[in-house]
Amino acid sequence: MAGNDGLLVRGGGGVGGGVASPAPLCAVLFLTACFSAVVEQRTKAGSLVGAPLLSFGIFCILSNLNLVPATHSVYDLCWSFLLPLSLSTIILGIRVVAVGEERRSDLNLLGESSGERSSSQGLAGPMGRVGLSFLIGAVGSIAGVAASFRVATTSGGWAFSLPRGTAAQLAGVITASYIGGSVNLFAVASFVGMVGVKLAGGSSLLGALAAADIFLMSVYFSFLVAAHKAPFLCRLFPGPGAQPSAVLKQPDGIGGANQPNVVAAKPGWRELFGSTAANITTLLTIGSAICFFGNAVARRSPLPGTSTMAVTLLTVGATRVLNRVAPGFQARLSRTAPFVATLLLNVFFCSVGASGRWVEVVGVAPAIFIFAALALAVHIAVMAAGAAVLNRFFGAGLSLDDITVASNANIGGPSTAATFAGLLGKDDLVVPAAVWGTVGYAIATTLGVGVWTILR
Repeated sequence: MAGNDGLLVRGGGGVGGGVASPAPLCAVLFLTACFSAVVEQRTKAGSLVGAPLLSFGIFCILSNLNLVPATHSVYDLCWSFLLPLSLSTIILGIRVVAVGEERRSDLNLLGESSGERSSSQGLAGPMGRVGLSFLIGAVGSIAGVAASFRVATTSGGWAFSLPRGTAAQLAGVITASYIGGSVNLFAVASFVGMVGVKLAGGSSLLGALAAADIFLMSVYFSFLVAAHKAPFLCRLFPGPGAQPSAVLKQPDGIGGANQPNVVAAKPGWRELFGSTAANITTLLTIGSAICFFGNAVARRSPLPGTSTMAVTLLTVGATRVLNRVAPGFQARLSRTAPFVATLLLNVFFCSVGASGRWVEVVGVAPAIFIFAALALAVHIAVMAAGAAVLNRFFGAGLSLDDITVASNANIGGPSTAATFAGLLGKDDLVVPAAVWGTVGYAIATTLGVGVWTILR
Protein backbone atom coordinates (compact mmCIF):
# COMPACT_ATOMS: atom_id res chain seq x y z
CA MET A 1 0.00 0.00 0.00
CA ALA A 2 1.52 3.26 -1.06
CA GLY A 3 1.56 4.99 2.28
CA ASN A 4 -1.51 5.57 4.34
CA ASP A 5 -2.29 9.07 3.01
CA GLY A 6 -4.03 9.75 6.30
CA LEU A 7 -6.77 7.26 5.40
CA LEU A 8 -5.64 4.07 7.06
CA VAL A 9 -6.77 4.89 10.58
CA ARG A 10 -5.83 2.27 13.09
CA GLY A 11 -7.56 3.69 16.12
CA GLY A 12 -6.36 5.37 19.24
CA GLY A 13 -4.91 2.32 20.97
CA GLY A 14 -2.67 -0.51 19.94
CA VAL A 15 -3.61 -3.81 18.35
CA GLY A 16 -1.51 -6.89 18.83
CA GLY A 17 -0.38 -6.75 22.47
CA GLY A 18 2.65 -5.27 24.15
CA VAL A 19 3.16 -1.62 25.05
CA ALA A 20 -0.14 0.10 24.25
CA SER A 21 0.15 3.49 25.96
CA PRO A 22 1.40 6.21 23.58
CA ALA A 23 4.07 7.67 25.90
CA PRO A 24 5.96 4.41 26.59
CA LEU A 25 5.64 3.38 22.96
CA CYS A 26 7.15 6.70 21.83
CA ALA A 27 9.97 6.17 24.30
CA VAL A 28 10.67 2.70 22.89
CA LEU A 29 10.55 4.06 19.32
CA PHE A 30 13.09 6.81 19.96
CA LEU A 31 15.26 4.58 22.12
CA THR A 32 15.42 2.01 19.32
CA ALA A 33 16.13 4.72 16.75
CA CYS A 34 19.01 6.12 18.83
CA PHE A 35 20.35 2.64 19.58
CA SER A 36 20.38 1.81 15.86
CA ALA A 37 22.24 5.03 15.10
CA VAL A 38 24.85 4.26 17.77
CA VAL A 39 25.32 0.69 16.51
CA GLU A 40 25.75 2.00 12.95
CA GLN A 41 28.34 4.54 14.10
CA ARG A 42 30.27 2.33 16.50
CA THR A 43 30.34 -1.16 14.92
CA LYS A 44 31.44 -2.51 11.56
CA ALA A 45 28.44 -4.84 11.31
CA GLY A 46 26.11 -1.95 12.09
CA SER A 47 27.65 0.22 9.39
CA LEU A 48 27.13 -2.57 6.86
CA VAL A 49 23.49 -3.10 7.80
CA GLY A 50 22.61 0.56 8.37
CA ALA A 51 20.48 2.22 11.04
CA PRO A 52 17.19 2.12 9.05
CA LEU A 53 17.41 -1.64 8.57
CA LEU A 54 18.40 -2.13 12.20
CA SER A 55 15.42 -0.07 13.35
CA PHE A 56 13.09 -2.00 11.07
CA GLY A 57 14.44 -5.38 12.16
CA ILE A 58 14.37 -4.66 15.89
CA PHE A 59 10.76 -3.49 15.86
CA CYS A 60 9.71 -6.31 13.55
CA ILE A 61 11.07 -8.80 16.11
CA LEU A 62 9.49 -6.93 19.03
CA SER A 63 6.15 -6.91 17.22
CA ASN A 64 6.24 -10.62 16.43
CA LEU A 65 7.08 -11.32 20.08
CA ASN A 66 4.02 -9.25 21.10
CA LEU A 67 6.22 -6.81 23.01
CA VAL A 68 4.93 -3.85 20.98
CA PRO A 69 1.61 -3.53 19.13
CA ALA A 70 1.41 -4.17 15.39
CA THR A 71 -0.91 -1.20 14.85
CA HIS A 72 -1.19 1.99 16.86
CA SER A 73 -2.16 5.63 16.41
CA VAL A 74 1.48 6.53 17.13
CA TYR A 75 2.50 4.65 13.98
CA ASP A 76 -0.08 6.64 12.02
CA LEU A 77 1.58 9.80 13.32
CA CYS A 78 4.91 8.51 12.00
CA TRP A 79 3.36 8.26 8.54
CA SER A 80 1.36 11.48 8.58
CA PHE A 81 3.84 13.76 10.40
CA LEU A 82 7.32 12.33 11.00
CA LEU A 83 7.81 11.16 7.40
CA PRO A 84 7.07 14.57 5.78
CA LEU A 85 8.97 16.26 8.63
CA SER A 86 12.05 14.16 7.86
CA LEU A 87 11.72 15.07 4.17
CA SER A 88 11.53 18.76 5.05
CA THR A 89 14.54 18.43 7.38
CA ILE A 90 16.58 16.69 4.69
CA ILE A 91 15.96 19.51 2.21
CA LEU A 92 16.64 22.19 4.83
CA GLY A 93 20.02 20.55 5.41
CA ILE A 94 21.19 20.85 1.81
CA ARG A 95 24.21 23.08 1.89
CA VAL A 96 25.69 25.90 -0.15
CA VAL A 97 29.30 25.00 -0.81
CA ALA A 98 32.18 26.81 -2.41
CA VAL A 99 33.56 25.55 -5.70
CA GLY A 100 36.62 27.50 -6.78
CA GLU A 101 35.73 31.18 -6.64
CA GLU A 102 32.01 30.58 -7.13
CA ARG A 103 29.27 29.64 -4.75
CA ARG A 104 26.69 27.10 -5.78
CA SER A 105 23.75 25.42 -4.10
CA ASP A 106 23.50 21.67 -3.86
CA LEU A 107 19.76 22.23 -4.22
CA ASN A 108 18.19 22.55 -7.65
CA LEU A 109 14.42 22.79 -7.96
CA LEU A 110 14.40 21.16 -11.37
CA GLY A 111 16.22 18.10 -10.15
CA GLU A 112 19.59 18.93 -11.68
CA SER A 113 22.82 18.49 -9.75
CA SER A 114 25.74 20.69 -10.69
CA GLY A 115 28.15 18.69 -12.73
CA GLU A 116 25.25 16.87 -14.42
CA ARG A 117 23.94 19.62 -16.70
CA SER A 118 25.56 18.50 -19.90
CA SER A 119 23.41 17.16 -22.71
CA SER A 120 25.17 13.83 -22.48
CA GLN A 121 23.47 12.89 -19.23
CA GLY A 122 20.49 11.38 -21.06
CA LEU A 123 16.77 11.83 -20.66
CA ALA A 124 16.49 15.55 -19.85
CA GLY A 125 18.03 15.08 -16.44
CA PRO A 126 16.72 13.37 -13.30
CA MET A 127 13.08 14.32 -13.92
CA GLY A 128 13.06 12.45 -17.23
CA ARG A 129 15.01 9.46 -15.94
CA VAL A 130 12.80 9.00 -12.88
CA GLY A 131 9.72 9.47 -15.08
CA LEU A 132 10.82 6.76 -17.50
CA SER A 133 11.66 4.45 -14.59
CA PHE A 134 8.25 5.18 -13.06
CA LEU A 135 6.58 4.21 -16.34
CA ILE A 136 8.51 0.93 -16.41
CA GLY A 137 7.48 0.28 -12.82
CA ALA A 138 3.80 0.94 -13.62
CA VAL A 139 3.99 -1.55 -16.49
CA GLY A 140 5.68 -3.98 -14.10
CA SER A 141 2.88 -3.58 -11.56
CA ILE A 142 0.24 -4.36 -14.19
CA ALA A 143 2.28 -7.32 -15.44
CA GLY A 144 2.61 -8.50 -11.85
CA VAL A 145 -1.11 -8.55 -11.13
CA ALA A 146 -1.72 -10.25 -14.48
CA ALA A 147 0.74 -13.00 -13.52
CA SER A 148 -0.82 -13.33 -10.06
CA PHE A 149 -4.29 -13.52 -11.61
CA ARG A 150 -3.14 -16.27 -13.95
CA VAL A 151 -1.59 -18.32 -11.14
CA ALA A 152 -4.53 -17.84 -8.78
CA THR A 153 -7.15 -18.90 -11.33
CA THR A 154 -5.31 -21.88 -12.86
CA SER A 155 -3.74 -23.54 -9.81
CA GLY A 156 -6.60 -25.96 -9.19
CA GLY A 157 -7.10 -26.92 -5.56
CA TRP A 158 -3.84 -25.47 -4.25
CA ALA A 159 -3.91 -23.24 -1.19
CA PHE A 160 -3.27 -20.13 -3.28
CA SER A 161 -6.10 -20.68 -5.77
CA LEU A 162 -8.90 -18.08 -5.88
CA PRO A 163 -12.24 -17.73 -7.67
CA ARG A 164 -11.99 -15.70 -10.87
CA GLY A 165 -14.15 -12.89 -9.54
CA THR A 166 -12.13 -12.52 -6.34
CA ALA A 167 -8.85 -12.69 -8.25
CA ALA A 168 -10.05 -9.96 -10.63
CA GLN A 169 -10.98 -7.76 -7.66
CA LEU A 170 -7.56 -8.28 -6.10
CA ALA A 171 -5.86 -7.53 -9.42
CA GLY A 172 -7.64 -4.20 -9.77
CA VAL A 173 -7.06 -3.14 -6.18
CA ILE A 174 -3.37 -4.13 -6.14
CA THR A 175 -2.82 -2.34 -9.45
CA ALA A 176 -4.18 0.83 -7.84
CA SER A 177 -1.97 0.35 -4.77
CA TYR A 178 1.24 -0.48 -6.66
CA ILE A 179 0.91 2.54 -8.95
CA GLY A 180 -0.85 5.01 -6.67
CA GLY A 181 -1.66 4.78 -2.99
CA SER A 182 -4.13 3.71 -0.36
CA VAL A 183 -6.65 6.34 -1.46
CA ASN A 184 -6.67 4.61 -4.87
CA LEU A 185 -6.80 1.17 -3.24
CA PHE A 186 -9.92 1.98 -1.23
CA ALA A 187 -11.55 3.79 -4.16
CA VAL A 188 -11.11 0.77 -6.44
CA ALA A 189 -12.11 -1.65 -3.65
CA SER A 190 -15.36 0.25 -3.24
CA PHE A 191 -15.97 0.37 -7.00
CA VAL A 192 -15.43 -3.38 -7.55
CA GLY A 193 -17.52 -4.38 -4.53
CA MET A 194 -14.75 -5.71 -2.29
CA VAL A 195 -15.84 -3.79 0.81
CA GLY A 196 -17.68 -6.13 3.18
CA VAL A 197 -16.65 -9.35 1.41
CA LYS A 198 -15.73 -12.12 3.86
CA LEU A 199 -13.29 -14.99 3.44
CA ALA A 200 -14.15 -18.60 4.31
CA GLY A 201 -12.87 -18.16 7.87
CA GLY A 202 -14.90 -15.00 8.43
CA SER A 203 -12.02 -12.55 7.91
CA SER A 204 -12.50 -9.46 5.75
CA LEU A 205 -11.08 -9.79 2.24
CA LEU A 206 -10.07 -6.12 2.15
CA GLY A 207 -8.60 -6.33 5.66
CA ALA A 208 -6.53 -9.39 4.74
CA LEU A 209 -5.27 -7.63 1.61
CA ALA A 210 -4.38 -4.48 3.58
CA ALA A 211 -2.43 -6.56 6.12
CA ALA A 212 -0.51 -8.41 3.40
CA ASP A 213 0.09 -5.15 1.55
CA ILE A 214 1.51 -3.37 4.60
CA PHE A 215 3.75 -6.32 5.44
CA LEU A 216 5.11 -6.58 1.88
CA MET A 217 5.61 -2.82 1.71
CA SER A 218 7.68 -2.85 4.89
CA VAL A 219 9.85 -5.68 3.59
CA TYR A 220 10.23 -3.93 0.24
CA PHE A 221 11.41 -0.68 1.83
CA SER A 222 14.14 -2.64 3.58
CA PHE A 223 15.00 -4.37 0.32
CA LEU A 224 15.46 -1.01 -1.43
CA VAL A 225 17.81 0.22 1.29
CA ALA A 226 19.79 -3.03 1.18
CA ALA A 227 20.02 -2.91 -2.63
CA HIS A 228 22.14 0.22 -2.42
CA LYS A 229 24.77 -1.66 -0.45
CA ALA A 230 25.36 -4.06 -3.35
CA PRO A 231 28.22 -2.84 -5.60
CA PHE A 232 27.23 -5.26 -8.37
CA LEU A 233 23.86 -3.50 -8.71
CA CYS A 234 25.63 -0.14 -9.02
CA ARG A 235 27.78 -1.66 -11.77
CA LEU A 236 24.70 -3.11 -13.47
CA PHE A 237 22.89 0.25 -13.43
CA PRO A 238 25.72 2.81 -13.40
CA GLY A 239 23.94 5.91 -14.68
CA PRO A 240 25.81 9.25 -14.68
CA GLY A 241 28.79 8.88 -12.37
CA ALA A 242 27.21 6.29 -10.10
CA GLN A 243 29.02 4.79 -7.14
CA PRO A 244 27.73 2.83 -4.12
CA SER A 245 25.02 4.93 -2.53
CA ALA A 246 25.19 7.30 0.39
CA VAL A 247 23.46 4.77 2.60
CA LEU A 248 26.91 3.21 2.74
CA LYS A 249 28.98 4.89 5.42
CA GLN A 250 31.54 7.04 3.60
CA PRO A 251 33.35 9.91 5.27
CA ASP A 252 33.35 12.39 2.39
CA GLY A 253 30.18 11.51 0.56
CA ILE A 254 29.86 10.27 -2.97
CA GLY A 255 32.80 11.35 -5.03
CA GLY A 256 34.19 13.93 -2.62
CA ALA A 257 33.31 16.32 0.14
CA ASN A 258 31.79 18.93 -2.20
CA GLN A 259 29.35 16.62 -3.97
CA PRO A 260 25.61 16.83 -3.24
CA ASN A 261 25.09 14.57 -0.25
CA VAL A 262 22.96 14.71 2.85
CA VAL A 263 23.16 11.40 4.65
CA ALA A 264 26.77 10.48 3.86
CA ALA A 265 27.91 13.80 5.35
CA LYS A 266 26.56 12.89 8.80
CA PRO A 267 28.68 14.47 11.51
CA GLY A 268 30.52 12.39 14.06
CA TRP A 269 29.24 11.94 17.60
CA ARG A 270 31.43 14.65 19.11
CA GLU A 271 30.08 17.13 16.61
CA LEU A 272 26.55 15.89 17.23
CA PHE A 273 26.85 16.52 20.95
CA GLY A 274 28.20 19.97 20.11
CA SER A 275 25.09 20.82 18.08
CA THR A 276 22.98 23.31 19.93
CA ALA A 277 19.44 22.65 21.06
CA ALA A 278 18.54 25.90 19.30
CA ASN A 279 19.49 24.49 15.89
CA ILE A 280 17.48 21.32 16.46
CA THR A 281 14.50 23.30 17.75
CA THR A 282 14.69 25.68 14.80
CA LEU A 283 14.80 22.81 12.31
CA LEU A 284 11.81 21.09 13.88
CA THR A 285 9.88 24.36 14.11
CA ILE A 286 10.46 25.31 10.47
CA GLY A 287 9.78 21.76 9.31
CA SER A 288 6.59 21.47 11.37
CA ALA A 289 5.31 24.81 10.05
CA ILE A 290 5.99 23.71 6.47
CA CYS A 291 4.19 20.41 7.06
CA PHE A 292 1.22 22.30 8.52
CA PHE A 293 0.94 24.56 5.47
CA GLY A 294 1.52 21.60 3.14
CA ASN A 295 -1.38 19.73 4.72
CA ALA A 296 -3.53 22.86 4.50
CA VAL A 297 -2.82 23.06 0.76
CA ALA A 298 -3.59 19.35 0.36
CA ARG A 299 -6.97 19.71 2.07
CA ARG A 300 -7.98 22.25 -0.56
CA SER A 301 -6.72 20.22 -3.50
CA PRO A 302 -8.86 17.61 -5.28
CA LEU A 303 -5.76 15.58 -6.19
CA PRO A 304 -4.55 13.04 -3.58
CA GLY A 305 -0.92 13.20 -2.53
CA THR A 306 -0.43 16.92 -3.05
CA SER A 307 0.73 17.36 0.54
CA THR A 308 4.11 15.84 -0.33
CA MET A 309 4.50 18.09 -3.35
CA ALA A 310 3.50 21.12 -1.29
CA VAL A 311 5.93 20.24 1.52
CA THR A 312 8.73 19.67 -1.00
CA LEU A 313 8.20 22.95 -2.86
CA LEU A 314 7.71 24.99 0.32
CA THR A 315 10.90 23.57 1.84
CA VAL A 316 12.84 24.17 -1.37
CA GLY A 317 11.66 27.78 -1.30
CA ALA A 318 12.52 28.20 2.37
CA THR A 319 15.98 26.74 1.84
CA ARG A 320 16.66 29.03 -1.11
CA VAL A 321 15.60 32.05 0.95
CA LEU A 322 17.86 31.02 3.83
CA ASN A 323 20.75 30.40 1.44
CA ARG A 324 20.35 33.93 0.10
CA VAL A 325 19.52 36.05 3.16
CA ALA A 326 21.19 34.13 6.00
CA PRO A 327 23.85 31.76 4.61
CA GLY A 328 25.65 31.47 7.95
CA PHE A 329 22.48 30.50 9.76
CA GLN A 330 21.58 27.99 7.04
CA ALA A 331 25.08 26.51 7.25
CA ARG A 332 24.59 25.90 10.98
CA LEU A 333 21.27 24.22 10.29
CA SER A 334 22.86 22.05 7.60
CA ARG A 335 25.31 20.65 10.15
CA THR A 336 22.47 19.58 12.44
CA ALA A 337 19.88 18.51 9.85
CA PRO A 338 21.44 15.14 8.89
CA PHE A 339 21.35 13.94 12.50
CA VAL A 340 17.74 15.05 13.01
CA ALA A 341 16.59 13.59 9.68
CA THR A 342 18.36 10.30 10.37
CA LEU A 343 16.73 9.99 13.79
CA LEU A 344 13.28 10.72 12.36
CA LEU A 345 13.79 8.19 9.57
CA ASN A 346 14.90 5.56 12.06
CA VAL A 347 11.70 6.13 14.05
CA PHE A 348 9.69 5.82 10.84
CA PHE A 349 11.37 2.53 9.96
CA CYS A 350 10.56 1.29 13.48
CA SER A 351 6.88 1.98 12.86
CA VAL A 352 7.05 0.17 9.51
CA GLY A 353 8.76 -2.83 11.10
CA ALA A 354 6.01 -3.11 13.71
CA SER A 355 3.54 -3.92 10.93
CA GLY A 356 5.57 -6.97 9.90
CA ARG A 357 3.53 -9.66 11.65
CA TRP A 358 4.45 -12.45 9.23
CA VAL A 359 2.65 -15.24 11.13
CA GLU A 360 -0.67 -13.41 11.11
CA VAL A 361 -0.36 -12.23 7.50
CA VAL A 362 0.48 -15.64 6.06
CA GLY A 363 -1.81 -17.56 8.42
CA VAL A 364 -5.06 -15.68 7.79
CA ALA A 365 -5.08 -15.62 3.98
CA PRO A 366 -2.07 -17.30 2.31
CA ALA A 367 -3.65 -17.03 -1.15
CA ILE A 368 -3.97 -13.25 -0.85
CA PHE A 369 -0.44 -12.92 0.50
CA ILE A 370 0.97 -14.99 -2.39
CA PHE A 371 -1.09 -12.97 -4.89
CA ALA A 372 0.33 -9.66 -3.65
CA ALA A 373 3.87 -11.02 -3.19
CA LEU A 374 4.02 -12.42 -6.73
CA ALA A 375 2.76 -9.11 -8.15
CA LEU A 376 5.51 -7.27 -6.27
CA ALA A 377 8.18 -9.75 -7.41
CA VAL A 378 7.16 -9.31 -11.05
CA HIS A 379 7.22 -5.53 -10.60
CA ILE A 380 10.84 -5.79 -9.43
CA ALA A 381 11.79 -8.11 -12.30
CA VAL A 382 10.17 -5.93 -14.98
CA MET A 383 11.71 -2.79 -13.49
CA ALA A 384 15.21 -4.30 -13.54
CA ALA A 385 14.87 -5.94 -16.96
CA GLY A 386 13.25 -2.90 -18.58
CA ALA A 387 15.89 -0.51 -17.26
CA ALA A 388 18.69 -2.86 -18.35
CA VAL A 389 17.28 -3.12 -21.89
CA LEU A 390 16.80 0.64 -22.23
CA ASN A 391 20.32 1.28 -20.95
CA ARG A 392 21.87 -1.36 -23.20
CA PHE A 393 20.13 -0.60 -26.49
CA PHE A 394 18.88 2.99 -26.18
CA GLY A 395 21.43 4.63 -23.88
CA ALA A 396 18.79 5.73 -21.38
CA GLY A 397 21.37 6.12 -18.60
CA LEU A 398 19.05 4.93 -15.82
CA SER A 399 21.01 4.56 -12.59
CA LEU A 400 20.22 2.40 -9.59
CA ASP A 401 19.15 5.58 -7.78
CA ASP A 402 16.67 6.48 -10.54
CA ILE A 403 15.21 2.98 -10.60
CA THR A 404 14.80 2.50 -6.87
CA VAL A 405 13.40 5.98 -6.27
CA ALA A 406 10.87 5.47 -9.09
CA SER A 407 9.95 2.02 -7.79
CA ASN A 408 9.45 3.54 -4.35
CA ALA A 409 7.15 6.12 -5.96
CA ASN A 410 5.16 3.22 -7.46
CA ILE A 411 4.96 1.08 -4.34
CA GLY A 412 5.40 3.63 -1.55
CA GLY A 413 3.99 6.86 -2.95
CA PRO A 414 5.48 10.38 -3.14
CA SER A 415 6.23 10.78 0.58
CA THR A 416 8.34 7.66 0.95
CA ALA A 417 9.96 8.12 -2.47
CA ALA A 418 11.04 11.71 -1.85
CA THR A 419 12.30 10.85 1.63
CA PHE A 420 14.12 7.81 0.25
CA ALA A 421 15.86 10.05 -2.29
CA GLY A 422 17.03 12.22 0.59
CA LEU A 423 18.15 9.14 2.52
CA LEU A 424 20.38 8.27 -0.44
CA GLY A 425 21.85 11.77 -0.44
CA LYS A 426 20.36 12.41 -3.91
CA ASP A 427 18.79 15.83 -3.49
CA ASP A 428 18.37 16.14 -7.26
CA LEU A 429 15.87 13.24 -7.14
CA VAL A 430 13.69 14.60 -4.32
CA VAL A 431 11.44 16.76 -6.50
CA PRO A 432 11.13 14.16 -9.33
CA ALA A 433 10.16 11.55 -6.73
CA ALA A 434 7.41 13.79 -5.37
CA VAL A 435 6.19 14.71 -8.87
CA TRP A 436 5.95 11.18 -10.24
CA GLY A 437 4.53 9.78 -7.01
CA THR A 438 1.75 12.36 -7.28
CA VAL A 439 1.20 11.41 -10.93
CA GLY A 440 0.71 7.85 -9.70
CA TYR A 441 -2.10 8.99 -7.42
CA ALA A 442 -3.75 10.74 -10.36
CA ILE A 443 -3.83 7.73 -12.71
CA ALA A 444 -3.97 4.68 -10.42
CA THR A 445 -7.73 4.52 -9.82
CA THR A 446 -8.51 4.53 -13.53
CA LEU A 447 -5.89 1.87 -14.22
CA GLY A 448 -7.09 -0.31 -11.35
CA VAL A 449 -10.70 -0.20 -12.51
CA GLY A 450 -9.55 -0.92 -16.06
CA VAL A 451 -7.59 -4.01 -15.02
CA TRP A 452 -10.58 -5.31 -13.03
CA THR A 453 -12.91 -4.71 -16.00
CA ILE A 454 -10.67 -6.69 -18.35
CA LEU A 455 -10.04 -9.64 -16.03
CA ARG A 456 -13.44 -10.18 -14.38
